[in-house]
Amino acid sequence: MDFYERGSNISLHLAEMTLLEDVSSVNYEHIQLYSHQTLGKVLILDGELQHIESWSPLYHETVVHLPCAFIEQLTNVLILGGGDFFAATEILKYSSVKKVRMIDFDQSVIELMSRHYHHVQTVLSDPRFELIIDDAFHALSENNEKFDLIINDAVDLANYSEINNSEIFRLLTTYLTPTGVCADLIYRHIFEQETTKKTINFLNNSKLNWALSLVVVPEYPGILHLLVIWGSNDHISQKLATTTNLTQQEWIKTKSCPTDIFDPRFLSYYLYLPPYLKKITSGSGDL
Repeated sequence: MDFYERGSNISLHLAEMTLLEDVSSVNYEHIQLYSHQTLGKVLILDGELQHIESWSPLYHETVVHLPCAFIEQLTNVLILGGGDFFAATEILKYSSVKKVRMIDFDQSVIELMSRHYHHVQTVLSDPRFELIIDDAFHALSENNEKFDLIINDAVDLANYSEINNSEIFRLLTTYLTPTGVCADLIYRHIFEQETTKKTINFLNNSKLNWALSLVVVPEYPGILHLLVIWGSNDHISQKLATTTNLTQQEWIKTKSCPTDIFDPRFLSYYLYLPPYLKKITSGSGDL
């Protein structure tokens, strides 16, 4: 079976995939898991590519470990979405973490992942991990905890804010500890400028500190995307040169970083923005 990314004028072609399982749920007509000879397992939901196993560190290591660099001690973490369990796997590498709560809305996706991925079973068996099956914002409305890190892997925040006339970026910060941080991939690729501009405007209007990182996500149309990190944490800056996280400092000291892609010694690399992105984010011009 060959697959082409649907619904975009930028296409990704995956050839000669073998279907492992095809199930349905109340949310999806087709939850399909394929095997690719070179890239490993491939998850597709109703024709939309979700992840490719071999490429997952490119996105998930950055979306977790870069925001952690702004947090001295990570103890309580919330993941919105994240049904592939890759983000949870990265979070649980921090010995300081006491609790990881993941809110995902589709039980069938969770069950399929647990049948086919060893890392899912490892996460589910970790006593620090808690799974809630619910709509992310419904569950949040009943939450009374504070988190050091919130990772959004569920909702297009800029679009949600426009449709609901809601200060969603500000709202998420109310669930943070004083030094907590939020992280989210801006939904469109960097060549679609308007969503990036909207996101920056929302953050500026909410008077929040923020930083950006250019992230390669080969599964998503456009490939090049922006990770946005925000909160009231004073460490959040595009100029952070040395990690403030004690666990990452220990990784550097002992040369035992448990990652394939991310390296906390090179924060300037992750926080570098080329001139054309600086123009967009500063409002001084277009591409």
